[in-house]
Amino acid sequence: MNNHILLERMDEADIFLLNNLNEQNKFKNPNDVNVRVLLYNLDLVSQQLDENENSILRKRLDKIRRVFRYASNYRLQSWELNDAQDYLKYIADTKKTYVQGIADTEQALSNIVNALRADHVPDEYSINYVLAQNGANGLTHEQQNRFEVFVPLINKISEIEKLAKSEVQKTTSIPTTQALVVQKERPAFLKKILDFLKNKFSKRPTTKQEPKQLNSYHYAEPATVEAKRYESSFREEIKSTPSKPKNNINRSTQTKDHIVISDLHGNFEHWSKIRFELNKNPNLRVTILGDAMDRGEFGPEILLQIKELSDKGVVQYLPGNHDIFAYNYVKMRNAPSSQAFTMAKSHLERNGGKSTMRKLDNFPEVVAKAIAGKQIEKSISLQELIDWLGNQPIQKKVTENNNLYNLSHAVFDEKLYAYDKNFNLSKALSLELNGGKNSEMYKRFLNCMWYRADDTKTHFYDLALPRSGISVVGHTPQKEVNLQHIQNRPVIVVDTGNGSFSGYSLNSSKNIDFGDPRYR
Repeated sequence: MNNHILLERMDEADIFLLNNLNEQNKFKNPNDVNVRVLLYNLDLVSQQLDENENSILRKRLDKIRRVFRYASNYRLQSWELNDAQDYLKYIADTKKTYVQGIADTEQALSNIVNALRADHVPDEYSINYVLAQNGANGLTHEQQNRFEVFVPLINKISEIEKLAKSEVQKTTSIPTTQALVVQKERPAFLKKILDFLKNKFSKRPTTKQEPKQLNSYHYAEPATVEAKRYESSFREEIKSTPSKPKNNINRSTQTKDHIVISDLHGNFEHWSKIRFELNKNPNLRVTILGDAMDRGEFGPEILLQIKELSDKGVVQYLPGNHDIFAYNYVKMRNAPSSQAFTMAKSHLERNGGKSTMRKLDNFPEVVAKAIAGKQIEKSISLQELIDWLGNQPIQKKVTENNNLYNLSHAVFDEKLYAYDKNFNLSKALSLELNGGKNSEMYKRFLNCMWYRADDTKTHFYDLALPRSGISVVGHTPQKEVNLQHIQNRPVIVVDTGNGSFSGYSLNSSKNIDFGDPRYR
C-alpha cells in the first residue's frame, strides 16, 4: 500500500478521535456507523499492509486500532491498554496545539481586519504570519478548511502588498513598509478591501475559540517532545515518496463529495434537498440506489429530473425493484395479457404505484408541467425516459478516498457483476421473455432487487458477496444510516425511510442527515 494512502487513513482516524472522544476517552456511541466503518477500514488496511515488524507506520496503525477498541469498550490486554493510553496522550497533545494554532491564526486575521477598518496598513507581523501559514510549509488541511472563509482576504492582502510596493517604488525611496505608514491618503486598493470586509467580517471574534469540527485528514504539528518524536518518526518513512501537490489558496471553497441515497419514493421534499445541495456545490455527485417512484405523489417528476441530471454527469441512478414495475408496465403495455405486464400492474397497484401508473399514462401532461415549473429544461417522451431507465446498470463499483464501494439497490452480487457489470432492467426483461426466468443470473438479479436478510421469500439464490470493499445498499428501511454485516461482510444501509432522510458520504465516510437545519 502506498505510504501516502496509509498515512491519510491514519490521519483520518486521528481527526475522528479528536472530534469524538469524551473526557473518559470513550466514544459516546460505539455502535455509530462512522465508528464501525473507520474501525473496519483500519482492520482492512492492517491486513493489506506488508508484514514488517520494524515498520514505524505499522506500529502507529496498531496503536490507533487499539485506541478505537478501547474507545468502543472492547476488552484489552494490559500491554494493549498501555499502547492505547500512550497514543491517547499523543492525541491530547496534538489537540492542544491545534486549539492554540487556531487561536493564534484567528488573532492575526482579526488584527488585519481591524487595521484595515481603521484605514491603517495591517501590522506587518500579522500579514506575514497569515501568509507564512500558506507557504511551502502551509496550513494543514483542516486549518485550510477552517479558514476558507478567509481565503479571499488573504488573496486581497497579497494584492495589497504587491500594489503597495509598486506604488511606493514609483514615488519614493523610503522602505516599503515605512512609506505605506506615512502615506496620508488611503490608496484606492485599500478602499476596495474595506468594502469587501464591511459585512463579511463585522462580527469576527478576537478571542480564542475552540475549533469547529475538523473536516480533513491531517493534523497540526504536535506540541510536546513525545508528540514530536511520534510525528518525526511517522513522517520519516515517507520522505522518499513524492509529495502531494501543495494546496492552492485560490481553490474553490466547494469541496468534492460523493453522496449515496436511496428510496426517494416520490417524496419531493427529500428530492428538493438533494437538488439544493447540487445547486450549491458543483463538485457534488449523487448516486441514487433506485426506487425514486411509488408511494409518494411525485415519482415520475423526480425521475425526469434525475434523468436530466444523469445526462449531465451529476447523478448516477441504479434501479431498484419498484423501477422494475414501471419499466415492465410501460414496455409491455402492447401485450396486456402477458405475465410481465400483469405482474408489473399488480405490483404497482399493491405497492403505492397507482399515482405512478396514472402519470405514466398521461405522461405528456407531466412533462409539460415539469417544463413550465422549470423542473426540467427539455421535453422528453415516455419511451425515451423508460429506455434510459432500462439501460442503467443495477450495480456499480466506485473508489472514493481510496475506499472501494460496491453499490446496489438491495444487495451486491459479485457473480452477476462478473457475468455482466452493465446488467440492467432491459436485459432482465429479455431473459424473462425468452425463457430465462429460472436461470442463475436472473435469480441473482432478483436478489439484487429484493434481498432482505430476514425475509426468506427474497432469497432467490445463494449470495455471492464481494470479497473486498464495502457494500452500500438501500431497499430495507432503517431509522438511520447504519453498518450491518451479511455473511461477515460489511454492508452500509442508506434507506432511512423509518427515520430522518439521510445519505452516506463516500468521501468522508460519514452519514449525512438532511433533516439537519443546514439542509432545510
